[in-house]
Amino acid sequence: MELDLNALAEAYLRSHRGSDNDEDFWAWEEVQRLVKDDPDAAWRVTLLLLDKAASDAEVGYVAAGPLEDFIDVHGHAAFDRIDEVVDRNQRFQLALSTVGVLYYYDEFDRWYDLLYRYGYRTDRVGHRSIIGEAMTVMKAYIDGSVDVQAYSQRLTKLLGTN
Repeated sequence: MELDLNALAEAYLRSHRGSDNDEDFWAWEEVQRLVKDDPDAAWRVTLLLLDKAASDAEVGYVAAGPLEDFIDVHGHAAFDRIDEVVDRNQRFQLALSTVGVLYYYDEFDRWYDLLYRYGYRTDRVGHRSIIGEAMTVMKAYIDGSVDVQAYSQRLTKLLGTN
């Protein structure tokens, strides 16, 4: 029996809309399974969920769930798919802006570049190399090898701020 992705998406969103029972919890479990085991179906259901989301809050719910999980599990392959749809889909752009991609992930630069392209970030400071250098300066301050003045000067120079 083939999975009805439309019914799955409806149940997934219904479970977020405040249903008092756990009748639709199966949908959350099934989306999690798809993300891990069936990237094609997971991608289709994620796009369907974003299309059916009734509010920005629901877009955020999908972003923090299946979309973020899809990126975590499939990395650059996920971003290859994202690149195919993001230019023409503002709802997807919004969802991408609420996903969390940590700076030490290989995909961080791709994600941050998309946020910059669509106006969700106003500068290029997000590049992992700059963040890594800033973390090194912060650690030096924390361990006492630089004083507060040197810390401030180094960060100011690194970030290009005045």
